[in-house]
Amino acid sequence: MFEITYLQLIIFITLIWIITRIVAAIKMKGFSIKREIRLLLVYVCIAVIVRLVYFGFHLKNGKIPTLKIGFGEDIHDMISITPLYFLVDRYDGWRLNVIGNIAMFIPVGIVWPICFKQLDTIKRTILAGLGFTLFIEVSQLFCLGRHTDVDDLILNTLGVAIGACIVFTVRRRRHHKLEEYMKKKIGVIVDIIMYVILLVQMLYVFIGNNIHELLGIGFFLCLIIHLSMKNWWAKTILKKNKPASRRFFDVITILLVITIIILMLSSMGVSRFLFTWFHFMGSADLHRYLATAVLTLSVIHGGMHGYWHAKKKKLAIVGIVIASIAAFSIGIFGVPFINRQKRSVEISYADKQPEETVEWQGNNTLVVYFTRIGNTNFEPDVDAVSGASLLMSDGEMMGNNQLLAKMVCDITGFESKAITLTGEKYPSSYSDTIVVAGDELKKQARPEVEPIDVTEYDSIILIYPLWWGSIPMPVATFLEDNDFDGKTIYLIITQGSSGYGNTISEIEELCPNAEVVPGASIYCEDIPDAGEQLVELINNWNMGSK
Repeated sequence: MFEITYLQLIIFITLIWIITRIVAAIKMKGFSIKREIRLLLVYVCIAVIVRLVYFGFHLKNGKIPTLKIGFGEDIHDMISITPLYFLVDRYDGWRLNVIGNIAMFIPVGIVWPICFKQLDTIKRTILAGLGFTLFIEVSQLFCLGRHTDVDDLILNTLGVAIGACIVFTVRRRRHHKLEEYMKKKIGVIVDIIMYVILLVQMLYVFIGNNIHELLGIGFFLCLIIHLSMKNWWAKTILKKNKPASRRFFDVITILLVITIIILMLSSMGVSRFLFTWFHFMGSADLHRYLATAVLTLSVIHGGMHGYWHAKKKKLAIVGIVIASIAAFSIGIFGVPFINRQKRSVEISYADKQPEETVEWQGNNTLVVYFTRIGNTNFEPDVDAVSGASLLMSDGEMMGNNQLLAKMVCDITGFESKAITLTGEKYPSSYSDTIVVAGDELKKQARPEVEPIDVTEYDSIILIYPLWWGSIPMPVATFLEDNDFDGKTIYLIITQGSSGYGNTISEIEELCPNAEVVPGASIYCEDIPDAGEQLVELINNWNMGSK
């Protein structure tokens, strides 16, 4: 038995894909960019299906699980040739399973007939899809923890059939040439889908991370289709004597393409589901700004088409400006407001409590955390918008960092203490709190806090939020008020953007004679499910403390 990661498998598939395309180009004695762009759709379909089928839908410790290759002890547990057995009798989320297995293969039924001339009928497309899904099901016999299920075979093939019916129905309805029909009709549909996806993506707080990432894949698939049908545009860029509106359109389009490419990299960087192995451009703030830029440029791009067809040009320009301002405002102001005010989190701690405990190998350790609970004058209805660094645990309001501290203490048996302001508290509104925190950071203020005696402890686990890329000033007060010479400070940070910001260097500057050990930077949405990650983290710290 051996294990393989999603990244390793994708690298292998990519190498095979590149070799295959090079061989095909040599045989055809030519290389068509248009054909390769279309075939890229097949590659994306395979990559997504591999992710969802072989590595499961859920993450483990915030990461994509590894695929274990080998035979199980009881092969009968891995095979089901009885319809509905695994689907209903042994799988609780059978509705999601049905929808997911069908939806996952609809793109196969649409993309493959477009990319492969041999699949010129619905029957051939369905048979090709059946062969593909049969290969997937048989291959799962060699994957521990996976199942070869006749229900999957049926549902996947049904998805291919639905996709094939869609594409061949469109072909039959063409008037003269398929290309013309696709450009005029399908092109409009694809463009509308892209705009809808962009708007829906801005409602991230309502749709959740996994759907957000899958919709992102859908957007880029639509973009590839759009570019393959609009490839004539690239040939006109260098033409001279174009009207000013056309030159403006070209500039906007070039900026849009560049921004979308950067957004694609950023999407992979902030991914917590499909691309957790990609560690470049992982700033959530940058991702939001890029998404806002894409939405705004897309509105201008689409508005220019309306401008050319409009009789009242000045009115069209006013409409474009208003729509662009609205798109920009949605991304810069609307999305953060919705995330702060409309996202609520309710959990049962018994469901989230870490199952494992860890025997700490180091010396006497104290858990110190900073949270809004105890440091904020909350209004009575704050529970309605408790998602802004707060959550409801068993009907009781709790801070995100307070929850993490409780988990760490349950894992280790350590004592915990909260950093608590003795003077003026923060305002109830999270937005107002961030404004106050920004002012404190500029002034390098040191709000007074209740004393925490750390003299009896050899190490501290410090849990704190990232505010303006820095530590909250009450945390700075706690660090300055105590002597950490010779002590070890382990860091757990919670954030809605990325990484540790400047906090590691700030803590090292405040505690120059302490050993500062970064531990985990936990995204705000992942906090309730961070139990297993904390167990793994503390075990790693244990190895370093021996």
